[in-house]
Amino acid sequence: MHLSPRRARFVSSATLAAIASTASPARADEGPWPPDQLPQVMDAALADRGFELSAEELWNEGGGLLRAAVRLGGCSASFVSPDGLIATNHHCAYGAIQGLASVDRDLLTDGFLARDRSEELRAPGTTVRIVHRIEDVSDRFDALLDEHEDDAALAEAYDDLREELASACEKGRPDHRCVVASFFGGRVHRLFDYLEIRDVRLVYAPPSAIGEYGGEVDNWMWPRHTGDFSLMRAYVGPGGKPADPADENVPYRPEHYLTIAAEGIEPGQTVAVLGYPGRTRRHVPLAEVERYRDQVYPMRAEFYGKLLDVLHGHADRDPAVAIKVAARIKSLENRRKNARGMLDGFRRNGLIERRRRIEAKLEELARERGADYVAAFGDLAALSEEERRDFPLRFLLSQAGTVSHLVGLALTVLRHAEYREEHAGDTEAIARRRKRLERSIERAVRDFDPRVEADLLEVWSRALSSHGPLPPDLAAALARADRIATRSRMAKPGVARELLDAPPEKLARDPDPALALARAIRAAEKAAEPAVRRRRGRSLRALPRYVELLQAATDGPFYPDANGTLRVSFATVRGYDPEDGLRALPQTTLSGAVAKHTDTPPFDLPDSVLAAAAEAPNTYWADPVLKDVPVCFLTDADTTGGNSGSAVVDGKGRLVGLNFDRVWHNVVGDFGYSEEKSRNIVVDVRFLLWLLDDVVHADALLGELGVAGYAQAGRRPAPPRGDGRDAERPPSPAAPKAEEGRGCRCAAGPTGAEALLPFMVLTCSYRRRRFRRC
Repeated sequence: MHLSPRRARFVSSATLAAIASTASPARADEGPWPPDQLPQVMDAALADRGFELSAEELWNEGGGLLRAAVRLGGCSASFVSPDGLIATNHHCAYGAIQGLASVDRDLLTDGFLARDRSEELRAPGTTVRIVHRIEDVSDRFDALLDEHEDDAALAEAYDDLREELASACEKGRPDHRCVVASFFGGRVHRLFDYLEIRDVRLVYAPPSAIGEYGGEVDNWMWPRHTGDFSLMRAYVGPGGKPADPADENVPYRPEHYLTIAAEGIEPGQTVAVLGYPGRTRRHVPLAEVERYRDQVYPMRAEFYGKLLDVLHGHADRDPAVAIKVAARIKSLENRRKNARGMLDGFRRNGLIERRRRIEAKLEELARERGADYVAAFGDLAALSEEERRDFPLRFLLSQAGTVSHLVGLALTVLRHAEYREEHAGDTEAIARRRKRLERSIERAVRDFDPRVEADLLEVWSRALSSHGPLPPDLAAALARADRIATRSRMAKPGVARELLDAPPEKLARDPDPALALARAIRAAEKAAEPAVRRRRGRSLRALPRYVELLQAATDGPFYPDANGTLRVSFATVRGYDPEDGLRALPQTTLSGAVAKHTDTPPFDLPDSVLAAAAEAPNTYWADPVLKDVPVCFLTDADTTGGNSGSAVVDGKGRLVGLNFDRVWHNVVGDFGYSEEKSRNIVVDVRFLLWLLDDVVHADALLGELGVAGYAQAGRRPAPPRGDGRDAERPPSPAAPKAEEGRGCRCAAGPTGAEALLPFMVLTCSYRRRRFRRC
């Protein structure tokens, strides 16, 4: 990676040696690597481990396998056929499935399979983004630091430039979406130009008893037996260009797609995870890490828990409401458990202590580099304290759209009115933005329920009132919030869409209670904007220097924090030691899923799966060593939120699974990678293929995936004994009884929703590669 020469400084070898003993060097298996850094990390050692593709085969200016990886909403996905078939997680397609479900046709519970393309269901509001071009625009942002001495002015100019570059990229190209992303704390900026496909259809979704098997009990846990996959398809107009959903549209023909490794993967093999990791915080100062531990995650866990109590209560009483709130429950449950996992990880793994040692060494390095670097430490600490002071109110205001669909719609209308005023001369940009907003409006109206709305607003109002005096306008609007659910016309189809074109002065006078509360929220946000802008400007100056010190202290290539852009993580299929005396094996099997079955959610496999499971060991999809169909496996990839749905490929670039979760001990991995504990959970492609073949008999899909020749082919012979392939394999006896630890192959110990699931104690002959500890 090229960095501006003016940022380079001399560092004494003694100081670097001291820091290197504390700060972890990056290695090929760690780090979500951007495409341009692949030549730095794809060395001979990686090839020796069986990864056959070159950096250029993964990514080059004109193509590469990485272009098969796409963004699907906030998730990752990948093309897996020449006809635009997309593989992703069930939980990534969940919102689309919910939108197509009804009490009479409950696709969430029953699943869905299109026997031919005429049966594929349009998923309104779902889009797919494909990377078209990446351009370095760092010089444009570097110039801002010299042009603006005032922090607030710098932040404003920074935002303006990001918008200017994105708008210029999109101008005259209605099918493209452009975004400027920041890397290395703001030292590097890149413009990402995406082709956006707007017609996406559901092809296959397993029943929730497969796609959500284990539910929140197993979420973030291992061992895991969840079939977290779905198939969708991208459609374009007859001319091959993106188009609005229409009957005449045809399947998209991607330039790059993944083929399937029908034989699957084995422990010890090297893989790569291709996707769009959301956000990590490894390059933030210690004060900010402590703020997240002390304030952000506790508040999230508490607030989301209160919302979930309301949502579960309504869902339990009314099946129709249960469908409407299903996606919101799933999202909030995941956020709450993530927050709890972060807090548990901070307590367990000594991360704060390690960061303190690193920070002390970085301060030594800062003193060598000069006053600007020393000042950066003080600035960042002060900024974190200011964030700590203002966070409670800002957090709760930011949750308005999560709490209330109607207030969220009203905020959308008001913000679009502000955008229209600011961009009065750019009718193309306004029209483009309006079209995107219409999709979110449709979803919000669809999922509205007045009883749920009223109860959630009450919880939110109480939480706001508990955090000190509120601005008078906001307090007055909150006092009338109980009218929103029953009196706001925002719930009526078409109203919010029409208001997107309303004059700002009309919106300012509109008595609708949802709009009144939204106006008060915007007023509170605008009142805080000057202070927020000043803080952002200071951070734009200080954080790059801090990250520069981290890079100087790193032995070898240095990867940027995840930021929602295309990345690769190289990894090995292997287990880990979750606790003293316990060994987590890297694979689970269908017999383990059957052993967990209790006929009660969330452990209620469909009868069709139970009936077919007995013959599963005799199919091609069964692993010859396990003598069973694999369900999930572990790798030591470096993943985070947003990697859900990421393709996991073998050394030949063939799909072997879909990333969908991390283990409990790795939730806090957003703040630091651990070779010992960082494990991600992948659903094995052979489980998907077995379901398509032996359970739902989806012959057309098997043919499209290029594996029809293996269907009904019979089991493969086991490899010769002693070839090393069974080093980390679980034994394959008859499935244990469900009451024996829910089929976890236990040494000892209890089970529980938030407790460590038991693991078999096993001596492992797997040879660890010699990497320095994190």
